[in-house]
Amino acid sequence: MTKDRYCFFSILIAMLSTAIMLSACDTLEVNIIPPTADVPVATATSVPLPTVFPSPTESSHDSPEDPPSPTPFVWEHLPPGLFYSTLDRLWMVDQNEQVVQVHNNAQAIPSPDGTQLLSYDAIQQDVWLINRIDGAVLNLTRTPGRIECCFQWWPERPDLVLFGSAEAGATDNPVEVRFFPTIIGADGEGYQVLDAEHAVNVSGAQGTIAHSPDGWTIAYGAGRHGYLYHHGG
Repeated sequence: MTKDRYCFFSILIAMLSTAIMLSACDTLEVNIIPPTADVPVATATSVPLPTVFPSPTESSHDSPEDPPSPTPFVWEHLPPGLFYSTLDRLWMVDQNEQVVQVHNNAQAIPSPDGTQLLSYDAIQQDVWLINRIDGAVLNLTRTPGRIECCFQWWPERPDLVLFGSAEAGATDNPVEVRFFPTIIGADGEGYQVLDAEHAVNVSGAQGTIAHSPDGWTIAYGAGRHGYLYHHGG
């Protein structure tokens, strides 16, 4: 028997078997159940997350206590004589605890006793001393050949003012200007460069002149080097 004949008889036998089965059944019914409103529909539910508890400590006294929150300080009374500056003004609390404007230059420096001010005029490149008692004004640095910066009072020597000074026109690069420790009397007399070799700044970084409590020695310098200068005494 060839392969084609075998396939023919297999198909024929299958068709005869199907016909016999259908004849044995009266009716073939297919029941379709329509969906009803009573059938529950699966919905997403919210599942609570597990609670995370802090890890227990050995004992309560072994764990460091949290530092107390700082309590903001509120002035009940403004301290008379208090100076402070804003963006473009210098202010002071007077004897009546009232805030009054002292100067329109926020960088003005009051003297230790509060009776005088040092104010720098960037246009004229001079520093002025202002007497708050009588309103007198004095130009301390009438020095066209030099430029000055960074004035400060010497509390132990109220008759002197400390600052840095440099030769005008020594260089066209502001970064290369070297300021040397200088003093002048509060009366505008006695302009003196204390050290013309060692500057108080380097590469544009301005150093600070520090004064000793005894009123005779100052410390200054820039970079890795510092110097002491004993002024009188």
